[in-house]
Amino acid sequence: MQWFIYIIILKFKYFLSYKQNLFEAAGMFGLVGIIGALAASVVRRIADKKSPRFTLSIAIVISALSYVCFLLFGYQMWGLIIGVVLLDLGIQSGQISNQARINALDAAARNRNNAVYMTFYFCGGALGSFLGTFFWGFWGWTGVCVVGIIFQIVAAAIHFSGIKHRSSDS
Repeated sequence: MQWFIYIIILKFKYFLSYKQNLFEAAGMFGLVGIIGALAASVVRRIADKKSPRFTLSIAIVISALSYVCFLLFGYQMWGLIIGVVLLDLGIQSGQISNQARINALDAAARNRNNAVYMTFYFCGGALGSFLGTFFWGFWGWTGVCVVGIIFQIVAAAIHFSGIKHRSSDS
């Protein structure tokens, strides 16, 4: 969902066309996303030191902040850049945290667990892309941002209810 949205914004807000290197501009946002990849090793160390649930909590908050940034400042180039950095950092952190949790489970079932996780991960991405484009048709950029925020609220509700449930079992 993420990269498709930037192409739409670049085209309609900044009136970039194919002749004006629309895809080159979108590719530059991909380069900005390198920050999330570079942060991966730091997130992994924090997950090992504290816990994957801790880093996943932070990842959800960062991802939610990215959509708030898109909503408030998404029509400014600097707002898009900051939003991209936050979203990429949040998604990378969440992916690393979830992978660490999966790898801590039964070693014999690790591959199956990872396959199930990745299946749901891509289904969630496909659903997000569908809903993002659907809401774009009705409410434009605001609709896309609201869908992203709703996804983060659902993720936070599920995640934090799991933390509360686990702590009450102890």
